[in-house]
Amino acid sequence: MLVCGAALLLFRIWELPADPRPHACGFLALTGLPCPLCGLTRGLCSLAKGRWHDAIRFHALSPLVFILIAGAPLTNAVRAIAPLPRLGEAERARCFLVLAALFLAYGAGRIAALAL
Repeated sequence: MLVCGAALLLFRIWELPADPRPHACGFLALTGLPCPLCGLTRGLCSLAKGRWHDAIRFHALSPLVFILIAGAPLTNAVRAIAPLPRLGEAERARCFLVLAALFLAYGAGRIAALAL
């Protein structure tokens, strides 16, 4: 099974068209389809520069990720001053599953939109 998978991957890489722009995403490079995370880095960089329209165009969930990244140090700073309730293991797992489902649904939607 592993040998068949490796052979298929090697064949797919061999058949890739010459693209002058290298892809950082292996999924995009192999399939030509965007993965659920494609464009997130460019979206976060655009948000950091205040370009909200560009950020949403690159990845619609980039504002959510930006808030989560920016909110973590803020939450830790507030916790140093006043005690805040912490999420339990089950709540953190539930939050992770919700975020993963959002990204998978967004990725599937982008792929479906390309098929139309």
